[in-house]
Amino acid sequence: MWKSFARLTCVAVSCMAACSSSLATGIYFMPRWLDQGGVASDHSPEFYWELEVRRIAEDFKPSQKRVTRPLKDGVEMSYAEQTSAADLANFEKTNPTPEALAKHQAALDAIVAANETTTTPLPEEVPSEFADYHRGAFAFRLGQKHWNDAALAWEALLKRPENERRHRSVWAAFMLGKLSLFVQKPEAVKWFRMTRDLAKQGFSDSLGLAADSYGWEAKSELEQGNVERAAQLYLTQLALGDDSAIVSLKALVPDREAVYGMMNFSPEPENADEALLNKLKAERDSKVPGELERAARDPLLRRIVTAHVLATETVASSYAYFTTADPQGARCQRWLAAVQKAKVGEVQDAAKLGWVAYTAGNYKDAQRWLNLDAGTSDAALWLKAKLLRRNGQLKEATAAMSQAWKSIREVSVKSATPTESASPFSMGSDGALDPLQSAGGDLGALHLSRGEFVSAYEASLDSKMPEDAALVAERVLC
Repeated sequence: MWKSFARLTCVAVSCMAACSSSLATGIYFMPRWLDQGGVASDHSPEFYWELEVRRIAEDFKPSQKRVTRPLKDGVEMSYAEQTSAADLANFEKTNPTPEALAKHQAALDAIVAANETTTTPLPEEVPSEFADYHRGAFAFRLGQKHWNDAALAWEALLKRPENERRHRSVWAAFMLGKLSLFVQKPEAVKWFRMTRDLAKQGFSDSLGLAADSYGWEAKSELEQGNVERAAQLYLTQLALGDDSAIVSLKALVPDREAVYGMMNFSPEPENADEALLNKLKAERDSKVPGELERAARDPLLRRIVTAHVLATETVASSYAYFTTADPQGARCQRWLAAVQKAKVGEVQDAAKLGWVAYTAGNYKDAQRWLNLDAGTSDAALWLKAKLLRRNGQLKEATAAMSQAWKSIREVSVKSATPTESASPFSMGSDGALDPLQSAGGDLGALHLSRGEFVSAYEASLDSKMPEDAALVAERVLC
């Protein structure tokens, strides 16, 4: 009872503040959801690429751990500094003589300073796995003409007896993988897998190269056309906390906008005229239908492409009646057609495909996909509420939306920031609505349509939608 009294007191205060503001200026508060007759409730909520792929990556549980850059004088070390520090620390564990330690340091300094113009040879060291690795690293720094020498040095290191290469086997395998990748050799995959196998066997991995190997292996697989395997590797990379995978995963989307020179797009030809660029676009466009169907057949690629379609086709403004989706929902329809043609059986996150259909205005298909979903996720409950609302079943829609809102609110309370939320929705660009606000907007609109004015006010207030709360207070409750 006290809670209700407090709420009503809040309403009264809001009414006075809103009415006072209105009388003083003649200007109403600008609501974010209930404005324009509540048209926002007709649209899909905004989906966000980063959060969607993070959510998919939660299914991956790699055993490796990333090694973050240490600080030096309060500033993050460069990769070269981190590598040199780890190299020296590992060498010191072997109890070297002062002379061996001095030679080791001299070799490290020479490697850091080396480039394609270097003519001074690498300082001599005491024979060891460290010296083998340094020969390879020095040759690598001298440029592509010397890469064969680098490979021979690292391969020689890996031929040593196991007890003589405990510290540099992982490093050598990793660099052989990068070297193979740079010259577009498919055996890069073999070396990156070996990197993880060696680390698992207990060989030293002081730089976390086993974790880093996933992204590099994914790039090699992608260049070989093995997109299904690349998807698994990039998602594992993301599960390990490497956010660079968020951008890399876009390369797996067949019909994404062309960005020449980025991942699966070739560099734009120099001095290319409009005719050549149109030809290249036509060639690429001709391949898209087949690539989309291939993606539709693979469970992971299907979820990734669905996430990208939603992220690019749903509302992208803080005022939900502005939308970037094309009027005909062409991209949504194209993707749904590819999924249908692939004749897939059980579909994980079927509600997401339902949202694709909803965004395209195909509400019958949206209901069909929703029926294939377990129906307990935020996305499924929210879609259910949208469809029930369209059918005029406001009571049932309000109940479903209330469930979705409560689930999102629980996640919002637990999460430090919205972008780390486990919810399928999250805050996007500046001014965009976070999931609690969007869900609260829909819930408030449903309460309002049923004449439940205090509940509409509470939903707006609890969802951090003060403009909507003020609107209800001013125009309905005052």
